[in-house]
Amino acid sequence: MIKSGSYENSEGMTADNVAVVVAGLPRAGTTYVWQIVADILGGGVVKTHNYLDLPRPIHLLVRRDPRDCAVSHWRWNKNRTEPMTYEEMVHWAAYYAKYMVHYRHWALCKPLLLQYEAFWDAPHVLLDSWGRALPRPSASRWIELVSKHSMEANRKVAATVEQGQFDPETLIHPDHVHEGTPGTWKRFVRDPAIFTKLFEPQMKELGYQ
Repeated sequence: MIKSGSYENSEGMTADNVAVVVAGLPRAGTTYVWQIVADILGGGVVKTHNYLDLPRPIHLLVRRDPRDCAVSHWRWNKNRTEPMTYEEMVHWAAYYAKYMVHYRHWALCKPLLLQYEAFWDAPHVLLDSWGRALPRPSASRWIELVSKHSMEANRKVAATVEQGQFDPETLIHPDHVHEGTPGTWKRFVRDPAIFTKLFEPQMKELGYQ
């Protein structure tokens, strides 16, 4: 099996050395899902934000409100407190619109859908979402995994990582974890109606309207 990790392309991958692809828009929660699945399976678990032409592996497609994704990405490594400017809102709407091309390809792979808003504070929902497609850990093992990869644990890892680097075991980078609460985007835009209008096509396609 290929080493579990984050990949931008399918170089070196085959139908036999990849077991699971964890895919989603940037800042949608893919790292968290990858951490748990990679811990359960060991090797062969790929995290990506790009479509990889690997139709056979199990695809876990993580969805999150694109407005929250965009604000989280905008805040990354900047410790921002001021609202987005209109130009920044337009920029991030366009940025995420480009990623929808990948989403359309993932959707053709018959993925198991994982909703960030459902599992962010209730990790057991992940087990229900992927059902029998993946091995089910024991109750004690599941408690261990949830604790090991909690937001607080990931926040501590992020504090030890140098700028421009990431922790290869967890894929955590500096300032990786913010609040994570759904709807946080509302605190960082001056006009929620305009922001929502800019993201309307992505929201509709992702099922957020």
